[in-house]
Amino acid sequence: MKILDRYIRRSVLGAFFIVLMIIVGLDLLSAFLAELEELERGYQTGEALRYVLMSFPRRVAEFIPVASLIGCLVGLGALANNSELIVMRAAGVSVGRIVFSVLKPTILILLMGGVLSEKVVPYTEQIAESERSLLKGGQDALKSGHGLWHREKDEIVHINAVTPDGRLYGISRYQFDDKGNMLKASFSEKGVYEKSSWVLTNTQTTEIFSDHTKVITQEQEQWLFSLTPRTLSSAAVDPEYLDLLSLYRYSRYLDEQELNSSHYSLAFWKKILQPLVTVAMVLIAVSFIFGPLRSVSMSFRVLVGVVVGLVFQQAQDFFGYASLVYNVDPLAAILIPVSVCLAAGLYMMSRVR
Repeated sequence: MKILDRYIRRSVLGAFFIVLMIIVGLDLLSAFLAELEELERGYQTGEALRYVLMSFPRRVAEFIPVASLIGCLVGLGALANNSELIVMRAAGVSVGRIVFSVLKPTILILLMGGVLSEKVVPYTEQIAESERSLLKGGQDALKSGHGLWHREKDEIVHINAVTPDGRLYGISRYQFDDKGNMLKASFSEKGVYEKSSWVLTNTQTTEIFSDHTKVITQEQEQWLFSLTPRTLSSAAVDPEYLDLLSLYRYSRYLDEQELNSSHYSLAFWKKILQPLVTVAMVLIAVSFIFGPLRSVSMSFRVLVGVVVGLVFQQAQDFFGYASLVYNVDPLAAILIPVSVCLAAGLYMMSRVR
């Protein structure tokens, strides 16, 4: 059985990595072409290419479930076309034993995805976003369209760029009274975290009165802001690309500030349940090979895999964003498509003979 496991593992993993690289490659090309439309100032073709390449780990982790589905269809489909699965069955190997042999390499795939999502993606995404924001005007007032907005009590803050070492660039602050009237607006070129507070440099503040305004310029200013460099690093990256611990901590912080944390909760549960999604995709692929796709062409199997994968991703996105709009528990929104997918995989496997 070890020889059989090794043979199936080689077929499945080989097809998986080929499919994954093709999907990620096409996605990188599409992203690069989209970035070419946003070139400006110091952000030119070379910088756009670096930004897209830095997103490679994130795209790999994102497409693992779909690549698992298509990879299993291709790998097992090749064995079916060569009648090798029939020989295995004739030799007394059960379908359950073949499924077990397929699930073994799936564990390796899940481990790879977990390492990327927890250790690599948060770091590379923050570097990519901070460099991009700085090149597109990180030290200009509200020049960057990819900055961070945050509200704390009566102050609204926009930060153009947050670097991985905790430095801030382009800090715009707007302070309001209880009636929503603006009291002051200020802009600082740079901020550094020192001794539990932020030190801002080159700050220009405009105080607004009923009949006039007053402009104050300071080379250095101490800013009492509750967000630490670690928390800001979490806020500067899209929730989908953060590790689980950062998602949990920042979600708790938003709850304490009485702000909406549903987007971060949604990303948290989506990451937790992704291994189940991958396993469900593998079960569906195996049931297809032993069922309706047993004797069809390889291109048709790939087409079915792409369609099933896209339908699942669209359903997951639909329920996820619907939960944000209608204030539904994010866990329930993620469980619906995952449960349907897993139930479909188990049901189809139960009908395989």
